[in-house]
Amino acid sequence: MGLDRRPGCVAPYRASGAHFNDRDSVAIKDGALHIDNDGARGQFTRYYLRPADTPESTIDLTIEGRVFSNAGCAATVSIPYVGKFRLYPNRVQMVGHEEVQALVEPGSFHTYRFLRVPGKVTVSVDGVEVIETDKVDEWAASGTLRNSRYLLAVGNEATTNDAQVFPHQITTEFTGYSVWKSFHQIFTDPTTGRREIFWSAASGEFPDQYQLDHIVKCLS
Repeated sequence: MGLDRRPGCVAPYRASGAHFNDRDSVAIKDGALHIDNDGARGQFTRYYLRPADTPESTIDLTIEGRVFSNAGCAATVSIPYVGKFRLYPNRVQMVGHEEVQALVEPGSFHTYRFLRVPGKVTVSVDGVEVIETDKVDEWAASGTLRNSRYLLAVGNEATTNDAQVFPHQITTEFTGYSVWKSFHQIFTDPTTGRREIFWSAASGEFPDQYQLDHIVKCLS
């Protein structure tokens, strides 16, 4: 799924999902998306959101969720031109810069806001800024698109930063239980303008509902 970026195209962007063996471990109930995966059983769930347009994009991502358990790679937020943050029951921590972290109150839902501007990212929890760092990965591919090595994604953490995930890459570190109520994305780019995308579990639909409804299944 995705957004056609050709000039004049107004097709809406729809989140896509990567799923392995998670039919019985992902569900919407009580107004929230529950991801209860067991890496030992090869379960994997990740949702890919709208990527940034250019390295000049401002990325404003707000997520409401609660993490009950995380063996390491079960609840990760990946941000273009920044890197990855792992969410644990008691903290949020930057991958590769583990000293960049902040404590959160365990056992509660929290609203996490990740705000990326060129050269910096800030993280707020429940309206209070808890992290500000310039330890960001602003690498961009050469050529017209200049894509980041990081996709915008939420859920299990891929061993590579693209959308290709294979069962042999799924380890016990993917074991965890997290609950998500919503995400809200705002992108502002000097070239392509503003884009705003919202998903809520209160709708009763999964983030990748369009993909699930239109997927082509092969029967042997």
